[in-house]
Amino acid sequence: MKLDYTQKGKVIIDKVEYVKSMVKSFPKKNLHGTKVKTPWNDLLFKEIDKSPKLPKSRAEKFHTVTA
Repeated sequence: MKLDYTQKGKVIIDKVEYVKSMVKSFPKKNLHGTKVKTPWNDLLFKEIDKSPKLPKSRAEKFHTVTA
């Protein structure tokens, strides 16, 4: 993440390289599906009880990237 303080009274935050590194860190087999403009849908804040837990290694990676 780059923080640019060159403009008086402003900070510009650039996370482009950070996001690129996150995408590179995931195996390509996990990067599939339809491209969307927004991740929102009717299930965004609903818990799905039947959803299986991620294996520990994937859970740790998910937490690292999203936290």
